[in-house]
Amino acid sequence: MKKLLIMASVILFGATTQAQITINGQSTPATIQQNSAVTVSLTYTSTVTVGEWQIQLFPVNPDGSINYGGPSTQIYIGNNYTGSNPPISGSSLPIATSPSTLTFNSYCDGAIVPVGNYKWFVKLKESTSTPEGQAVYGNNDINVTVTSQSLSVSDFKKLSDVVFVNSATKTLKISDKIGDVNTVAIYNTSGVKVKTIQDVTANSTHDLSTLANGLYMLVSSDNQTVKFVL
Repeated sequence: MKKLLIMASVILFGATTQAQITINGQSTPATIQQNSAVTVSLTYTSTVTVGEWQIQLFPVNPDGSINYGGPSTQIYIGNNYTGSNPPISGSSLPIATSPSTLTFNSYCDGAIVPVGNYKWFVKLKESTSTPEGQAVYGNNDINVTVTSQSLSVSDFKKLSDVVFVNSATKTLKISDKIGDVNTVAIYNTSGVKVKTIQDVTANSTHDLSTLANGLYMLVSSDNQTVKFVL
C-alpha cells in the first residue's frame, strides 16, 4: 500500500463513538499539491488502546462515492507527529481519557500519488480482530483534490543555484543567493520527513551525517523541491 502525508482548517463534527473509542474531530485538507509537504490531524478519546487505525485517501467514482475497490493511499505515520499523546509501539494509539490531538507531517510524492479526486477515510478499532461492525469512523465524506505542482525549469535552476549537497562529506551547503527561503525539510523516498533545518542563512553548511545513504527530496519553505543522493 503506497504511502503519503498535510494542513487545513479543522473540521469538527458530531462525535463518532463505538464502545470506548470516540473520534472528536479531524483536520483534513481539501487540496493536496504534489511534491509538497502535507499535514493531517486527528482528535480522539479512548479508554482502551487503539490497536488499528487508518488515515487514507480513496479515489472516487463518477457519482462522487468512494471507490473502495480502487487503489488507496495510506498516510505514513512513522515518528513524524506532534502532540502530547503520540503513537506507541507499532501503529497503536494510547489511551486518551481527554481529547488528544495528533498532527502528522509527511510529503506528497507526485511519483506515487496521481492527480485526481479522492475522499478521506479515517477508521479506528480496538484491535485488528475487532469486527468491522464495531469500528469507529471519522468524517469520510470529505472531498480532496490532488493537483500537480508546476515548477518551471527556472525554479529548479534557482534551487540548484542556492543548495549544494556533498555526498562524500554528507553536508548541505546554502549559498549566498538564498532569496526568501528560511527553512528546508528533507524527506526520504517513503515521504517521511527525516530532517528540518530552521533559520537557514546564506553561506551556511549543515551536517547530514545522521542520514543513511540513499535518495532524498529537499523541500524549501517556498515549496520548491529538488532531489539529491547521499
